[in-house]
Amino acid sequence: MTPSTRFLNFTKVLGLSPHPDDIEYGMSGTILKYPDTHFDLVCMTKGGHCDETTSRNRHQEMINFWEGVPNVTIHIIDFDAIDEGEDVIINYLEKNILTNHELILTPSNHDNHFFHKKINNLGPALCRIKPMSLMEYFTPSTSLDWVPNLVVNLENEIYASKKQRLQEFKSQINKTYFSDFCLDSFHSSLEFTKKGLHWVEKFKSNATILF
Repeated sequence: MTPSTRFLNFTKVLGLSPHPDDIEYGMSGTILKYPDTHFDLVCMTKGGHCDETTSRNRHQEMINFWEGVPNVTIHIIDFDAIDEGEDVIINYLEKNILTNHELILTPSNHDNHFFHKKINNLGPALCRIKPMSLMEYFTPSTSLDWVPNLVVNLENEIYASKKQRLQEFKSQINKTYFSDFCLDSFHSSLEFTKKGLHWVEKFKSNATILF
């Protein structure tokens, strides 16, 4: 049987990234593995409280990461969602980005970062009137009581490509969570290694509609 090249058979997916590098760190291997699913990736902020030059640099790092990946479109919203109410953000996404997407991906509601939780809250509201599925992706700041119910196996070459692309985040490269040790720890666990899955990305489906 030929392996599927679409993620869970979805054609068009919307991914919400609180900061530049969140989606790249958490689930870019999955995006690289499934080239026939199109991913619209929305960067929700400038990357924290930083000046305009730093913000442009961080956005450019995100753009550089996805260079040459045809199934990704990057959207950088023209305001900082940290400072806006959820109603403003939802209205913007519905008017400017959300179309015929079948799945929305957000960080976990068990994330230790307050802004990640704020972005997680957008998911149910965006799905309230459209037949879309909703799923969370694992991040380095997700607490240990979050339990995935979907794991994507990353072949060695995909994981190697992801790690290479993460080097584009030069503003973050000296952070502990960008070290080889942390990257390898994030993508592996004894539970999955025993099953022959060396490198993985983790997801949790909240409500799934099969298309």
